[in-house]
Amino acid sequence: MSDPKLNESAVPKPSKGLRQRELCESLGMNYRDVARTARELGCSTHAYVQEQTGWQLHEELYYPPGAELPPSTLNNKP
Repeated sequence: MSDPKLNESAVPKPSKGLRQRELCESLGMNYRDVARTARELGCSTHAYVQEQTGWQLHEELYYPPGAELPPSTLNNKP
């Protein structure tokens, strides 16, 4: 698998996060290969994608390195 970090500059910086499949596709990563490799390594696809890309996972969406993450909605329930 090619190093997805090398293609990072070609990926648009989203104002909103990307779903895992969107991020993989935008970096030229085959989503099925990602899932298979993560499973073989005994880790989650979330952990594997973060390790391979440097993108941060926040509430099921990925953000580029250094991006300001939106406020968490998980603990803001009335």
